Amino acid sequence: MKVLLVLITSTILTVAGGQAQTKQHYHVLPVDEQQVVRLEMNAPSVSCRINSTYNMRAVSIYGYPENQDFNPIVFNKVSNNEHLVKLKFEDPTENFTSSISSRVFKQLNDGSDKPWHVYLSRGIPFDLDLHYGMGNSSVDLSGLSVENFKISTGSADVKVGYFDNVSNRIPMDTFYAKVDMGVLELDQINLSRAREVVADVGFGRLMVHFSEQIAEKSNIKASVGAGSMIVLLDDPDIPLIVYINNSPLCRIKMLKQFEEIEPNVYVNQSYDENAKNLISFDIDVAMGNVIFRMNE
Repeated sequence: MKVLLVLITSTILTVAGGQAQTKQHYHVLPVDEQQVVRLEMNAPSVSCRINSTYNMRAVSIYGYPENQDFNPIVFNKVSNNEHLVKLKFEDPTENFTSSISSRVFKQLNDGSDKPWHVYLSRGIPFDLDLHYGMGNSSVDLSGLSVENFKISTGSADVKVGYFDNVSNRIPMDTFYAKVDMGVLELDQINLSRAREVVADVGFGRLMVHFSEQIAEKSNIKASVGAGSMIVLLDDPDIPLIVYINNSPLCRIKMLKQFEEIEPNVYVNQSYDENAKNLISFDIDVAMGNVIFRMNE
């Protein structure tokens, strides 16, 4: 069965200047609602916001491209029983000079910088691989069925979470986050139901928030270079154990409720190695900061 790609366009008037600007709609339909859609997205220079939807279209995209012939769907194919979709939010006809001037202009005129919106169906399983370069973006995974999640940020500031307080519909295998120089916030990361969370922090900042709704074990493995990792906890009674591999150049700040049971191994008062909701941290730190604190 062939994959159908539907392109719908409409025209609206922008508020600024009263000039008409075309809003483009793009849709990818699923071949099989049970088949995992592997979505790779690259947003090097624009804001791209991802949300879940009850629409049965696998992927729906809305935006205001500068070039009306631009199509962010650069690949959409089923092969070897895999449905692979690749999105790239960068106009290949735009040269380097115009790209830089455009970005500067957009930074000075926030009203002209219209973000792209990507909606993912709650009724279809996904593998997500997201790459952000710069700008401010958000990813709301509420109610999705994500088997694996990967995000990397250059100098972008991105917030990922479950803003509707609806957890991942299936257990997630791996949640991978890489931060270069930007800021990445992972809100209510426990709602991902990830068996393993892997984080790689360069010079940027990673904030990891755990809400009270924790019912499954989770292992967090992190490597922190010269940046910082901040862990925010809502519930002091969640059982925790933290293994730290540090250096003389780093800074570690633990909660006062934590006890160091052996060198660089910390537990809280609720720690139980057999707890069904145990959270285990294994953190390597070079020159950066690692901070555990209660969420205010």
